[in-house]
Amino acid sequence: MTRLLWLHEDVLRLPVDLSEAQDISAIFVWDEAFLSQQLYSLKRRVFLYECLLDLPIDIIAGARRPTLEAMMQQANQVVTWKAQNPETRALIASLAKDYSLTVIDPEPFIHPIDTDSKTPPRRFFRYWKNVSPRALAQDGRVGT
Repeated sequence: MTRLLWLHEDVLRLPVDLSEAQDISAIFVWDEAFLSQQLYSLKRRVFLYECLLDLPIDIIAGARRPTLEAMMQQANQVVTWKAQNPETRALIASLAKDYSLTVIDPEPFIHPIDTDSKTPPRRFFRYWKNVSPRALAQDGRVGT
């Protein structure tokens, strides 16, 4: 294996530029202790699992850190998404000290329509009001 893509619970999709690459193995580490610590309900775990089943990745059961370290020793390069979860961010930072780890920013699902304000809406309703015409459109563009 030359490259390893580590997916975590914050971003459950493949990067567009890596989705067709032949020299990359994608994994998700299913860590029951971590999921319990995060207080993930059974419904959320089922949602995570069903999302993972739709991806061409390997789901590995075990503790995240030792499993990732074992996989990273076999890879020349490791790629992962930027995380929102503080525990995942800390794990990424500590692994980056010992391994060649590239952290990529996820592309927003949809960009808000340009407004006069440079800051995004702080409340979901205002955000949804702004993006819903494109989010619900077939081709991602506002209908005319």
